[in-house]
Amino acid sequence: ITRQREIVAEYETLTNRIRLNEQMIAKLEATAQALYRKMFVDGINKENLPKGWRMGTLGEFGEIVSGATPKTEIPEYWSNNNEGIAWISPADLSKQGTLYIARGNKSITKTGYKSCSTKMLPTGSILFSSRAPIGLMAIAANEVCTNQGFKSIVLEEDYIREYLYLTLQKEKNIIAGEGFGSTFDEISGQTFKSYSITFPSKDTLKCFHESVDPIFHSIAIRQKENEKLTELQSLLLAKMGK
Repeated sequence: ITRQREIVAEYETLTNRIRLNEQMIAKLEATAQALYRKMFVDGINKENLPKGWRMGTLGEFGEIVSGATPKTEIPEYWSNNNEGIAWISPADLSKQGTLYIARGNKSITKTGYKSCSTKMLPTGSILFSSRAPIGLMAIAANEVCTNQGFKSIVLEEDYIREYLYLTLQKEKNIIAGEGFGSTFDEISGQTFKSYSITFPSKDTLKCFHESVDPIFHSIAIRQKENEKLTELQSLLLAKMGK
């Protein structure tokens, strides 16, 4: 009984730490959003952009990449542990609800990767779900690949990442409105690539990056800590059962 009480106390300590991290992440995200609105939304008129700004398309920010799924009936294509290749589905984002993602619920083997047309996305790529539903987002915390439910962006320059991520967050409902399909709405690669977006000047983007990159980095650290704390909680629950 005494040991069980100790385990419960340890579990509650971890829970409180996770909750504090979640609260801080929310505050950091709100701060980044406020800085974004101040620089790129408030007082900005697309018909009369500041000097050096212009209108362009999402495809100009980087390569738009789709994913794919290995055949589910072939066990050799799928890995039962975290040693496989990180493979992300929209369901992983809906369950996770975090800014960064390193791995989904499933992983694939090298054989599975080679069996389909999914592509490896570098760290920092922006994942945008293009169907079921449209508009779930995350930044790749490491190399990942995805299923066909994504139109991901491999960026031309790192300093545009935060601006593009926050812009897509603001525009995702409008983008979703352009989806179509017989079974469920979906955004095609061409529609996503040609979506109109504001291009601030290079100096403005770099200034914004310098302001919010530490914020995004702090969020990443806290999310990683929560992942480890959650693993510790699982270990404690396992001890309770013994």
